[in-house]
Amino acid sequence: MRGDVITIGDKTFMSNPLNDEWQVLQGQVSPLAYFDPALGISSMMSRVTDVTLLEIHNSELHIGGKLPASALAPLFGSTTDGSLEVELTIDLPSSYLIKVILKGRVTETELDGMERTIELGDFNEPKTIAPPL
Repeated sequence: MRGDVITIGDKTFMSNPLNDEWQVLQGQVSPLAYFDPALGISSMMSRVTDVTLLEIHNSELHIGGKLPASALAPLFGSTTDGSLEVELTIDLPSSYLIKVILKGRVTETELDGMERTIELGDFNEPKTIAPPL
């Protein structure tokens, strides 16, 4: 299943992975908080433990490790006390993090075996984003 998220100002929209219909997210969950430099990607990467080199392939560095679910609280709100398996892909020429795979439960209501992929790209490229509703 795939879900998309769009945040414009203080409104966040998410597509329902079951029917592809857009919904307005309510509450304190904000994807933009996750990308705040003080709380976001750099914080997440600094909390990865048991780091292992998985491979270097096509100018990409693939790293594995464990991440406490609490590191994702800015994105998901309340999290479990557990940890997730994480795979990070870093573009070697730019040193940018371009892909994160999270395996495991982030919140108490999720099923075991949950897997999420976050892809990052088009850095410093202008984008026009319109509300889906």
